[in-house]
Amino acid sequence: MGKSSDLTEFERGKIIGARLAGASISETANLVGFSRATVSRVYREWYKRGKTSSERGACGRKQLVDESGQKRMSQIVESNSRCTVEQITAEYNAGASILVSERTTRRCLARMGYYCRRPVRMQLFSEINRKKEEFFVDMTCEGCSGAVNRVLSRLEGVQYEIDLPNKKVVIQSENHTADQLLETLKKTGKEARHLCTK
Repeated sequence: MGKSSDLTEFERGKIIGARLAGASISETANLVGFSRATVSRVYREWYKRGKTSSERGACGRKQLVDESGQKRMSQIVESNSRCTVEQITAEYNAGASILVSERTTRRCLARMGYYCRRPVRMQLFSEINRKKEEFFVDMTCEGCSGAVNRVLSRLEGVQYEIDLPNKKVVIQSENHTADQLLETLKKTGKEARHLCTK
C-alpha cells in the first residue's frame, strides 16, 4: 500500500477512471492495490479541485531567491565575471527585500550553473624539507588506519598517505623529523618502524 503522494499520474488516472466507470471505493482499491483512504482522497481531490497530480515537487524549503532574483543575480555575475561571492551577495542585497547569505548565494549560483573557480591552495614545501618518510605500521583493519589518521591529523604541516593493504604510511612534513613522526605513529599502539626516506 502506498501513500497518495507517492502515486504516479497513471495510477491517479486509473483511480479516477475506475470511479467514473462506476466502481465502488473498495472495488477501486482492490483494482489498483492502494488503500480505500488513498482512493477516496485522490478521487475527492479530483472531484473538488480538479487536481490529478501530486505537488511533491513544490515541497521542501522555500527558495529565498526566486526566478526574478535569479535573473538579477545572473545580471550581476555577467556584468562583472571576476566578482566574488561576497560582492555578488552585497550587490544583490542592496536592492532586495529579502536579504540572503553568502551560502545562499553560492547555492543559487550552483543551481544556475555558475561554479567557483577558486584555486585550491596547497602548502608549499621548501626543497630542503620536500622529502617523504616511509613507515611500516602494523595495520590490520580500517580501525587501525583510523587511529593512524587521528594521530597524524593533530600534527601541523603534515601531509600523509595511508596504504592499508601494504601496511605503509608515507608522510611529508616540514616541521617534524623521522624520529618524531615514528614516535607519533607508535602512539597508536601498533608496531611501527621507519623504512626509508624518499
